[in-house]
Amino acid sequence: MDNVRARATNTKENTKKYLHEKKVQQLRNQVKQVQTEIKTMEKLAEEYKAKKEDLINENTNKENQLKSLQENIDKIEKQLQEGYLHKQKNLEILVRKQRRARHYSQLKDGKYRPLFRTEASLELETIKQTDTNQNLISLLETLMGDFPSLEYSLKKVLNTLKLNELITH
Repeated sequence: MDNVRARATNTKENTKKYLHEKKVQQLRNQVKQVQTEIKTMEKLAEEYKAKKEDLINENTNKENQLKSLQENIDKIEKQLQEGYLHKQKNLEILVRKQRRARHYSQLKDGKYRPLFRTEASLELETIKQTDTNQNLISLLETLMGDFPSLEYSLKKVLNTLKLNELITH
C-alpha cells in the first residue's frame, strides 16, 4: 500500500510538476512570440520612419520646385508687363509724331493758326508746361513708392509724362 500511495503521491507530484512545466513552457512561448512581434513592430516603425523622412524630403523638394516655378512665373509676368509698357510707349510716340506731322502740315497749308505769335510767349509757355510736367512726374514717382500695388497703372501715366519731356527736348 505504501507503494500505491507513493505512486499516487508521486503521480500527483508528477502531474503538478508536468502542469507547472507546461505553463512555464507556454509562458516562454508567449514571451518569444511577444519578442518576435516587438522586433517586427520595431522593423515596421523603422521602415515607416524612413518612409516619413523620404516623404518629408520629397515634400521639401516639391515645395522648392513650386517656389522656383512661382518665381519664374513672376519674372515672366513682369517681363510681359514691361513689354506691354514698352509697346504702349512706342505707340504713344508714333501717335504723337503723326499728330505733330499733321499739325505741321496744317500750319504749312495755312489751316492752323499758332496760339503764340511771338517766340518769347511760346518760350514762356514751354517753360510753364515743362515745370508742370516735372511736378507731375515727381508726384507720380512719390505715389509709386507709397502705393506699390498701383505701380503698373502709375508707370503707364509716368511713361506718358516722360514722353512729353523726350519729345519737347
